[in-house]
Amino acid sequence: MTYASEFRKNAYKIFSEEIIPIAKKFESERIKILKNARLFSLAGGILTFFIVLSFFAIAILPEYLARTFVSLTPILCILVLIIPLWYTNIKKDFEIKVKEQIFPVVLRSLGNFEWCQVNIDMHRYDKVKHSGLFYGVFKKAHPDTNPNGINNKVFIHDDDVFTGSYKDIEITITDTELSYDGDKFFQGIIISLETPKLYKGTTIVQQNTLLRKTYFRKWRYDEIAPYLEQVNLEDSGFMKQFSVYATDQVEARYILTPSFMERLKQVSFAFDAKQTDLCIVNNMVWLAIKTNKDMFKLGTLTKSVYDFKEFQTTMNEITSILELIDELNLDVNVGL
Repeated sequence: MTYASEFRKNAYKIFSEEIIPIAKKFESERIKILKNARLFSLAGGILTFFIVLSFFAIAILPEYLARTFVSLTPILCILVLIIPLWYTNIKKDFEIKVKEQIFPVVLRSLGNFEWCQVNIDMHRYDKVKHSGLFYGVFKKAHPDTNPNGINNKVFIHDDDVFTGSYKDIEITITDTELSYDGDKFFQGIIISLETPKLYKGTTIVQQNTLLRKTYFRKWRYDEIAPYLEQVNLEDSGFMKQFSVYATDQVEARYILTPSFMERLKQVSFAFDAKQTDLCIVNNMVWLAIKTNKDMFKLGTLTKSVYDFKEFQTTMNEITSILELIDELNLDVNVGL
């Protein structure tokens, strides 16, 4: 197993010695796809011109030619719609092929980690529901009259799923979208850490967004935490950025050390987060990092596969999570 600091230091070595040889076979394919995409874009522009022209044809051209233009319009419209769909599909397929080759190499440097495109965890819904991260949404979807089961109003879509262990901590990292009744309310990273520790209470850390600064309603975490108290920490800079709530003030202060709080801010920075929330309950640590964009980008058609910056961004994102684990000392079961 490679420790997080070692993994970060070796980023360029991994890229130059292991990733570049793999990337060579994809670069020519990327250029070919991009050229075809530009040709199709040009064709789409020409087709759009003829579609617009057909509307004027009725008034300008003889009747038999105008009818020809009008009859062709539906076909031209279909072709114009097919082009972006083709590009979206081929772009996604290329990205998946690159990730299937590169992510295993990167994760091998960390030890016991795997990547897959979709989440096959049959209990994913219940886990996210009971994580405490999105209590308000799930409470609305599951009122007291129907607290159990899956509600079809809440939809969870996971993309890029990383699973593995680090210092005996079972880790799942997902690029996730959540929607309620068709409206997306979260896009970003959800991280779950299963630890040897069993926490006595619930600790929640919420980033102070504008809405939360003006209004906050205390959570109630099912039967585990019937009430939460606000926790005021000595770090005034952290308290300006985050609010802390817990059922056990002593345990919350034990968890939220100055070094951990600094790491949490670094995770938020590494993912360019719009909002970062954390919930610790039972033996689980949950993080929701709202980014409002697709994460873990590798194999972008508009950038060279040799682009170290894109690779380094992904490395920094993964490493920041492992460094947060280092600061929490999650692998040590310490009683309070």
